[in-house]
Amino acid sequence: MPAPAPGSPLRNSRANADLDAPVTPFAAGADQVARVLDGYDKAQKSSRLLILMDTSTSMADGGKLPMALGAAGRALEMVGAHHTYGLWTFPDRAHPDDPGAVREAVPLGTADPAPGKAALDRIAKGELVDHGAAMEEALTAAVREMKKSAGSNQAIVLILDEDDGGPRRAAGVEQTLTALLKKKPPVPVLTLVLGRAGCDTFTLQGLAGASRGQCVPGGPQAPDLLAGLVASIGTAGKGGR
Repeated sequence: MPAPAPGSPLRNSRANADLDAPVTPFAAGADQVARVLDGYDKAQKSSRLLILMDTSTSMADGGKLPMALGAAGRALEMVGAHHTYGLWTFPDRAHPDDPGAVREAVPLGTADPAPGKAALDRIAKGELVDHGAAMEEALTAAVREMKKSAGSNQAIVLILDEDDGGPRRAAGVEQTLTALLKKKPPVPVLTLVLGRAGCDTFTLQGLAGASRGQCVPGGPQAPDLLAGLVASIGTAGKGGR
């Protein structure tokens, strides 16, 4: 076989490529490739994902909304025949006085990514809510819904800038959420935080610990990191995160 062309990345010493090694041409046809990919898809365990997204007006500040939408879009790329999802947003414009109210933009159990993409497009065009987003209350509603399933390959993707519910939070909400997270079946919470404090708060660290999930601070690599965690549902999510 011919050697790599001048300028090829394979000639870079960091590629650690053996330029003298024999090369076997890949001769599989389209049908064989399709069978292999179909077998891989069937071998994967089905999973269920709930994207819970903060859509308060503060998300439009400082470039946070495009990153949030990009991360949610990457999560939708994981959806397929065996992988269903839902997209909920909070706060709910229809119930401004209920901190635990969420808007079910896409019903949980959806397999087609198109409704999720359409909902994200609407949010991008300004479908935001002008009052505080109470993270713990909305997350309690999401966890309670996910716990109704006996499956173990499921997770919540929480995307927010900060929790606005503290000043008017009812006593016991945090304890209720923590206790709920520790009950079976497991529901890891994979959090993307776009606020200044990032993951360095007691609440978010406690949330990751109680749910056996993980927190990702905002940054250029955040959507890719979050997508990797979503792809690991049912594998690394059983304790390897």
